[in-house]
Amino acid sequence: KMAYNKLARKSSYFLLQALRGISSASVEGGRLVVSWDKSSAVSSTVSRYDGTWLRYNCLCSQCLSSSGQKMRPSYSLQPPYTVSEVGIKGKELTVRWKEDLGHVGIFPLKMLKENSYDPPLDTRSRQPPPLKEPVTKISYPEMLNDEKLVLKWLQLLAEQGLVLLKNVPTDDGTVEKVLNLIAPIQKTIYGGVTDVKSAPEPINVAYSNVFLEPHVDIPYMKSPPGLQFFHCLKFDSCVEGGESFFVDSFHAAEEFRKAHPQDFATLTTIPATFQKVHYERGRPVHMVYRKPHIELNEEGEIIAVTWSPIVEGYLQTTPDKESMYYPAHYSFAQWINTFDKVIIRLQPGDTIVFNNLRILHGRNGFRLNDGMRHFQSAYVNIDEFKSEYIYKSITQTGEMPISYHVGNQNH
Repeated sequence: KMAYNKLARKSSYFLLQALRGISSASVEGGRLVVSWDKSSAVSSTVSRYDGTWLRYNCLCSQCLSSSGQKMRPSYSLQPPYTVSEVGIKGKELTVRWKEDLGHVGIFPLKMLKENSYDPPLDTRSRQPPPLKEPVTKISYPEMLNDEKLVLKWLQLLAEQGLVLLKNVPTDDGTVEKVLNLIAPIQKTIYGGVTDVKSAPEPINVAYSNVFLEPHVDIPYMKSPPGLQFFHCLKFDSCVEGGESFFVDSFHAAEEFRKAHPQDFATLTTIPATFQKVHYERGRPVHMVYRKPHIELNEEGEIIAVTWSPIVEGYLQTTPDKESMYYPAHYSFAQWINTFDKVIIRLQPGDTIVFNNLRILHGRNGFRLNDGMRHFQSAYVNIDEFKSEYIYKSITQTGEMPISYHVGNQNH
């Protein structure tokens, strides 16, 4: 061991011939440099890691608990840190720093590969493909006994944003059993499972028979509902209208950027106001939240689109920005309402599941004609969905899936 460390200090370089997936590791200019095997299926053969980045992300038992939480106080680390030695321990690299020689850092190769940033090794696009027809259909009874089919469902929701489940029992409350295949129900100011049917004095326009233009549900919260489930219990043939329609807001906004770049830029910078102020209800609410209609990450990718005109509040901005906002708002409204739609008349036993933060939904107005149109609706938190999707993907396939943007503002 002493001879090994002496060699590492002397040359700052050694070959890891016995370690699968890596050909060599070295210390260059105080940084860790890892050379991957060409058989490792990565976009680059070399990754570089700064000494400070490594010190802040050490995975030894002193720095990280068994639950994955950091143990070392943040104020105990004072950058910069420079790597002085690198070694091998099974399928891990060990690292020492010039400024902290008494500490031995532990770094699994899998962690280094998945979190390589200079350069990123995972170059797959995180922008989901556009929603297209025909809508994918999955048999609910078949999925109950097939974990691979459940994973396919989650993958389709991450990629397409919308899936139609068929042959779901029309018993009251079944929608919660469906969503529990992913995660527990996400409750809102409307409760858990809600009945969507026409009422004389509704607390929400969804509980009426009027036309609803494409929109996001409940955007006046920091964490709006993620996946939405519409379970059709009854939809009589005598009911005229009432079809549901869906618009891929990410794809629509991307095309809007090309056609109207100035209006697009305006909608990414001026915060709109979304609100639910309603005291005359069983549980009074006063919720107001401001954010731009379109949000981008540092690479300019769309990570969130919030479009819900029915709950927009009073714009709070300067006069010069106001003169820019309303024309841009009108332009996007025209764009969204004429963009490609997926139109579905749900049948009893259908459950349409879609990403509320990406796929705008609306419905045609309807006349009951003494019939009934009765859905039950419920939600799942978007981060819980994404967690379940990644977990099932890794445990079933052994691979990390593409981390598509799902509208949760994750950069």
